[in-house]
Amino acid sequence: MRSWDFWDWCLAGLLAFGATLIAVVWLLYAVPRERLVIPELQSAVRVGRLGEIAPNTARLQEWGRDLILVIRNPYDVVTAVSAVSPQDGCVLRWDERVQQVVSPCHYLVYNPLGGVVAGLSDEPLRSYPVEIRDGVVYVGRPR
Repeated sequence: MRSWDFWDWCLAGLLAFGATLIAVVWLLYAVPRERLVIPELQSAVRVGRLGEIAPNTARLQEWGRDLILVIRNPYDVVTAVSAVSPQDGCVLRWDERVQQVVSPCHYLVYNPLGGVVAGLSDEPLRSYPVEIRDGVVYVGRPR
């Protein structure tokens, strides 16, 4: 049996580098970091655990091009409405004091179900069905 010379060590190093490179590429592309989300094909989007949304607060949730305001009122009822005002295109927010959805751009006030409470608009917000399964909040396609 002969001893290894310089070129044998170079070839072995090159083979080891190639095997390592293949393993890294496989790990980066074959193992996904997170679940693939295609809004057009999904019937619902996962918002999070119910315990992560404190009572009398709201959370913004993106679903494709839609921006949804998921509201948990003080009585633990969860609703979801469009987070963009149909009147002025402004992103809406939840006002905890009056328990209403308000537009910070213009005087528009909506109830948690999307109905108009005050303002110069008569167009309600688009509402989304909410389902809670095993303590996880899901928002479905708009009604």
